[in-house]
Amino acid sequence: MEHYDWNDGWLFTPVFDPAIVRPECPELTLEPVRLPHTVKALPYNYCNENDYQKLSGYRREFFAPKEWEGRTVLLTFGAVAHDATVFCNGRRVFHHSCGYTAFTVDLTSALHLGQKNVVQTTPGTDGNVGYNYIAKDDDVWVYTGVTSATADNSIVGFVLVNQRTAESHYYPVAGATEESAMQSAEGAVQNLRYSATFPILINVSEQPTYFMALKDNAGTVKKFAMVDIQHYQNVATGDTVAETQKSYQAMLATSGALSTDAAEANMEEATGVIRSMTQAVMDGNSHFYVTLDGVDGIFDFAIPGQLGIVGYKEGDTITFKYVKGDTTNSVQEIDTSKNSATIDKPSSGDAAKTDDKSAETVDTVKA
Repeated sequence: MEHYDWNDGWLFTPVFDPAIVRPECPELTLEPVRLPHTVKALPYNYCNENDYQKLSGYRREFFAPKEWEGRTVLLTFGAVAHDATVFCNGRRVFHHSCGYTAFTVDLTSALHLGQKNVVQTTPGTDGNVGYNYIAKDDDVWVYTGVTSATADNSIVGFVLVNQRTAESHYYPVAGATEESAMQSAEGAVQNLRYSATFPILINVSEQPTYFMALKDNAGTVKKFAMVDIQHYQNVATGDTVAETQKSYQAMLATSGALSTDAAEANMEEATGVIRSMTQAVMDGNSHFYVTLDGVDGIFDFAIPGQLGIVGYKEGDTITFKYVKGDTTNSVQEIDTSKNSATIDKPSSGDAAKTDDKSAETVDTVKA
């Protein structure tokens, strides 16, 4: 048995970028660090939980020699606080959510022995190469996702090839394969047992997106689906393309995936007296659902993003910006300068702890 100390040679980013899990990420500015390491050093007399409760990333590159063939390669973490996902060569290999405790990851199946950055096109649903066509600049382009040679369920980018000129482009983006996105879309309507078509690649509000149809057993298109490539758990469905896009953009705005310019372009403003306010918990997160006198629709204030809503009550006047959705409208910003309620800023708490990290990882995402 051989043992390697991997506490040196790490690169760190305080704000996670999906590009960090790719084999190459030259566009990112990463800080060299040594483990153990904390995402934020805090003073003893004051701290704000927002300073350290964040999604960060650690990265380390290494060479796996061909002599390791037939061996089991294990990576042991002494402790990672509080929640960690481990990637190897762009592949998600382990998730740990048990606080500051030790765990071990088996990297064997994700390694490229004697090689570096080996990739292949993504497979289709029939096991052959998966590809589709898109119209771009009055030409037809064929595209396919590119994944690691271990054929996992994540991509490292896309290749587009012009069918007329043979011009080709590679677009690096870490995310789900087409097959994984199809499974996510089918899962969103699993009670209907619809099947997803092989997706096409589109750009929605500057966000790379899979678009596909959902068919019944007779092959009739019943619904449409859009899936966020980088976060394939974000799925929107609708009976029409326009309805699906509206729902998808609202979901992107709620999740914070949209850029500032794209989010503002989709926002509308509403002002009115609060007629009703109902609190509910959805997927473990608190939401306040508000209706206004004389204004149609239900407005969703998601916590903690719109924490200011807790300072309002029925009968107060409120002004806010929102993104229209299918069933509810997602609130993005409360304009406190125009409102009648007095909002007390909540305390950040009396105590907090730092996210000390005292172990090795390949690419670790912390939340």
